[in-house]
Order: sequence, then C-alpha cells, then structure tokens
Amino acid sequence: MLHELHCTSIYIEVHLLRDVLVYLLEWKKLLGIYLATLNPSIHRTMNAQHLMTVLVVLCTFASGQGSFFQNETDLVDAMVSAVMGCKNIPGMSVSMVRGGDFFAKGYGHARLDPPLNWTSQTPAYLASVGKAFTSALLGVLMTETRNTANSFNWDTKLSSIFGDDFRLTNDYLRTEMTIKDLLSHRTGLSDTDVYTGIQRIGRAEFVKRLQYLPTLSPFREQWIFNNLLYAIAGHVGEKRTGQGYESLVNSKIVAALGMSQASCGTEIYPTSSQTNYALPYHFKNGKLEVGDSRIYKIGDVGPAGCVSASAEDLGKWVQFMASGGKTANQTQLIHPDLFKEITKAQRLLDESSVSRFTLDSDYPVSASGTWYGLGWYGGYYRGHKRLLHPGNWYGYSAVVGFFPDKNAGFSISINGPWYNDYRTYLAPLSYVLSDIILGESQWLDNNTVCSFPAPYKNPSSIVPLNRSQPRDETIPIETPKYVGIYESRVFGTMTIGQINGQILTFQMNSAGIGNLSIISRADGSFRMIFNELLNDVVGSDCSLQFGSFNNESYQSVKVASNCFYTTYEYKKGVEFEELEDKSAAVSLSKWSALGVCLFVAISLMCT
Repeated sequence: MLHELHCTSIYIEVHLLRDVLVYLLEWKKLLGIYLATLNPSIHRTMNAQHLMTVLVVLCTFASGQGSFFQNETDLVDAMVSAVMGCKNIPGMSVSMVRGGDFFAKGYGHARLDPPLNWTSQTPAYLASVGKAFTSALLGVLMTETRNTANSFNWDTKLSSIFGDDFRLTNDYLRTEMTIKDLLSHRTGLSDTDVYTGIQRIGRAEFVKRLQYLPTLSPFREQWIFNNLLYAIAGHVGEKRTGQGYESLVNSKIVAALGMSQASCGTEIYPTSSQTNYALPYHFKNGKLEVGDSRIYKIGDVGPAGCVSASAEDLGKWVQFMASGGKTANQTQLIHPDLFKEITKAQRLLDESSVSRFTLDSDYPVSASGTWYGLGWYGGYYRGHKRLLHPGNWYGYSAVVGFFPDKNAGFSISINGPWYNDYRTYLAPLSYVLSDIILGESQWLDNNTVCSFPAPYKNPSSIVPLNRSQPRDETIPIETPKYVGIYESRVFGTMTIGQINGQILTFQMNSAGIGNLSIISRADGSFRMIFNELLNDVVGSDCSLQFGSFNNESYQSVKVASNCFYTTYEYKKGVEFEELEDKSAAVSLSKWSALGVCLFVAISLMCT
C-alpha cells in the first residue's frame, strides 16, 4: 500500500460543503473511539505520539486517499498468483486507482539470483508505455509557455522548430508535418533500428537524417508505429528549453508527480547502483535466465520509452492521467484544451493492432481499440472509454490504462519471461482489474485468466511466431563477393564476414550477430541465424538479400521487414558515423569544384 501523508489545506466550495460536514462527523467519531481506548491518565496527558496518530488519521480523511475493499484486493492476489504460475512469470507489480482509492503491490521476485522480492516500490522498465510521458512532457511545456511569445502547440510545424536541419525529400511533408503527426504515428515514414544496439549519434543528428527514411504510405493516411519519430518529438522539448530530454522528464513529470522510485535515463538495463530494480528474464533450456545487458540499448530513441517505475509510481501516473492532467494537490500541469488532444482519436489503427485490443461477439463482454491518440491507444471496454498503452522489450512487459470518464485506471508490470505477448499475458489480468475499478461483474476466473482466449476462442487459430532457429547449413559458397562493410545513414552498420571461406557471418551494429544460411544463390538471399543474444527475439523467418552486383562483389544488402518490422537497407561506400553537415559540406565542395572547373573551361573556350 502507499504510505503517504496528504495533509493539505481544504478549500471549501458550496457543492463540497455536505462532504466536509460528513468528514467532520467522521473525525469526531474516530477521535472519540480513539480516546476511549486510552486509560484516563494517558487520556489527560496525551503525548506527541498519540497526537500524531490522530493527525495521520484525520489528514488521510481530508485527502480522500482511501483503499480498495478486502474482497477486491483478495481477488487481485488470487488472479495474480494464477497468472504468474501458469505463465512462469518471475515477478509482477499491480496498481489500481478509483477516485480516491489507491492500491499498489508487488508479487514474486524482481531478481532470482540472489532472490529479491518485488515490492510496491520496485522499479521496472516500461518500454513503450513511456511514449505517453513524451506527449505529457510536451503538454506541460506547452502549458508553461501558453499565451507567451514562446508558445507552441500540437499543430506547430516542425520546420519552424528545427529550421534548415529538418530535411525531407518531400517538400509537402517538410512544410506541413507537425508535433501531432509525430506523436500519432501518421507521418507515413518508416521506423529505424532500435533493436540491435545502434550507435548513438544524437537526436539532433537524426533530425537531419529523416530524409533517408523510406516512405511507406502517403502522409496522414496510415498508422505506422515509429520509435524514431518519438525521439524527434522528445528533441522538440530539448530545442524549446535547451535541456536534455531525460532531465526534462525527471523534473517536469517524475518529480512533479512525486514518483519517488521512477527515473528516465539513457540506459534501460539496471546499473550497478540500481540494485533494487527488477531484472528481465528469458525462458531458455527449460529455465529462467537473466537477459544480456547488450540487447537493452535504446540509444537515441529514449523518448520512445525511457521510464522505469514502481507500482506506487504508476498509481500516481494513472491518477494524473485519469484526472485530466492534475497533480495530487490539484495543480493543472497540462491545460485542459491541450489534454483533450492527448486522449482524442488522431489516427485509425491498422487491422493487426485493432485485433490486439478487441473482444468480439464470441466473448461475454465487448472491448475495442481502434484508434491512436498522442501516446495512447483508444477504444472502449464494456461501454467505457478506455485509453491504454502496452510496452514490451525482451522480457520487460507492462501496460497502463485509464478510464477518463471514471477517474480510474490500472497498471501491470512484469519482468519475463521473453517471449510474451500482451494479448495472452497482460490483457486478461487487465480485464480483471478494469472490472474491479469500474464496478462491473467479473467474467474471468483463476482458470480462464490463464487459458485466455480459450474457451471463447480456439488458441490454435492464433498462430504464434516461430522463434526457434534452424540449424546452420555449410554449403560452400563464393564468400568474397558478399564480404564487406555495408552502412546506412539511419540503420547503422552491417558487417559481413566469413569463417574458413565457407560460412558467412553478419553483425548488425553491436547486438545483431550470427551466421547466414543460403536460401537461393540466384537472388543472393540468406536466412539470418542469430546467436545467443537475439536468437529468442528474432523469428526463424528472418532473412536478407544482397543486391547491386558490381566489380565482382555485391554493393548492397537488405534485411527483410519480417525481422524488425521494417526493411533495413545498407550500402557500401556509406558511412553511418559521418556527421550529416560534413557530408553536405563535402557534397557542396564537390559541386563548387565542378563549378570552378566549368567556369575555367568556358573562359578558355571563349579566348
């Protein structure tokens, strides 16, 4: 439970007078009961300790901070125990908010060796749940500068913020793209690599490189999840304030809400000093093993998800969102007009995303998730408007949801095992919590919360990804024509090597390492067999294809979109680390030199 004393001034309005009188009567009753338990001598000389006890009770009443009923928390305990047992989950945290009622608790283990219990104050990484912190941060900054010369809003054009650094090949996109477009995933641009430990070059540098992102759909016509563009949205805050994104989140959101265990940092894997943080676990060889820190590098895309938080922290975050952007002392951090845009439908989702949140007519209750706001998926659960966002990163999984019309919400966070998916691991328990805070009847029990989607749907009809890696083939090939360093301005570096002149190896940035198994010599395609770092992360259907054969070697290579959700293309002769301005300067100098040569040539011809 959250132990925090809220003893603040009570501002009495006419419509609250009746509630205040009720509180006064309760105070009198409690004080009378308390004093009656004391013997006369102590009663006459009540010491400071007794007075503090009474004060705590009275101030708790004044704050409206209550607790859930025993039968409700017992139900949560039982359901959590069932899910953790049937899903092999090492540890979990849960929070619930319903008006002034608050519940936060940890279960199981944050770490297995040596054992560390997961408590309500144990922080765990939240992955994409952190996207909502980016939209909230920008909402706070917009509110602070509202009606000033430095004001900006969701519809502010990015070209006015980044100037000449905002470079896109499409002039219409460059002039029309707004902050809202970034946060609602409707730009039509492809994502970049956030999975293989791409080297940090700075968010400002990525702004200049957006021109190299492939365009997958027309502007504002399709929802395409994009982590990099959330990094660019975070950089908007940096440009407006001159402060780093992580510092802004920690001061404007985390500290402002009193989230005392939460943090936003450049590293998401717990450091040596963060000994109370939950570690992530993978299920390998029949047992749980801790995840390798090398695959938990998010580089420059922190604004897409940098936050680690405890159950108590997330309860405060849910309270903030469910109350329309107000702190516990009723300070309006985000102006209501700005907050409405966060929870408003900005772009319809694709069919695959809709299916994650839908309960159709085969289920006893209904649920939908058909649109995206600014950092939140939107829809309805049992007729109640619902905003939520899951997050998943190699063992760390979480979901936060709230019902804006009910001032209620919940959070769930787990630390494994990978691979787990939101639909079967977190969604069933989220329905249980939602029914509690909404006062609805429960439709899942200890068995169906584990078997979900059965018995309502046949689990065999839901085909899971094949994540087992095939054995390497050692068919002799002409390795020299494939070997080399291929790079991209947005996807980083792909190095192709060889072993004994027969087996080709690959390395994508720092973590995407493995061997290649030939699929077709004719079209230069290979299956990518990842080593122990990512072999349980990437499916067995992951492949790449070499292209642009010239001078007896290939000049380009493409990693298929079924590996990391979008196609990665690398080329020889491109340098990822080279600064964009330097490249532009070199290009300009070449054209300048050409211009001088042409001028001299024309001059000679005319003499």
